[in-house]
Amino acid sequence: MVNRSRSSTQRYSRRSQAVTMLALTLIWLLLADFDLSSLLIGLPCIGAASWLVGYLSRPGQWRLSVIGLLRLAGYFTEQTLRGAWDIASRTCGPHVRVTPGFIDYSRQFPHRSARTLFISCVNLLPGTLAVSAHGNQFSMHVVDLGRDHKPQLDRLGHLIEQLWMDRNAGAAS
Repeated sequence: MVNRSRSSTQRYSRRSQAVTMLALTLIWLLLADFDLSSLLIGLPCIGAASWLVGYLSRPGQWRLSVIGLLRLAGYFTEQTLRGAWDIASRTCGPHVRVTPGFIDYSRQFPHRSARTLFISCVNLLPGTLAVSAHGNQFSMHVVDLGRDHKPQLDRLGHLIEQLWMDRNAGAAS
């Protein structure tokens, strides 16, 4: 009975990996306008990405929340559009309205992956750049020192924390 469970788990893992590779291949082809010659570079990238997905989704204490991922994607899209409009309106007019500088921000994340994703998201949002991170302390470059950035960073940190669910507690940590 144990062997049967293992083989069904292995089959599911293989099936899951095949579905992941198929989805990544379709995404690659969509981005490459269905140019099959792009698969020369695409197949190694797809293989590496598929391996990474399998590696990151291995059993453990933490698992990703699909709802958390959708919330973060919506927030990130909204902030990207707002930030792009803000930066464009500040810099494309006759008077450039920027007061750049550095801010410090402190936040404790439940594990290193959440911290790394937070830094990456801050770097991708217009008008912000994570300059350094030491433990729970972050130093960031912003284009407007006159604005309070803490609520936006708190919200981003909260959404990132909601991505990982603790399997033991069944709630976001």
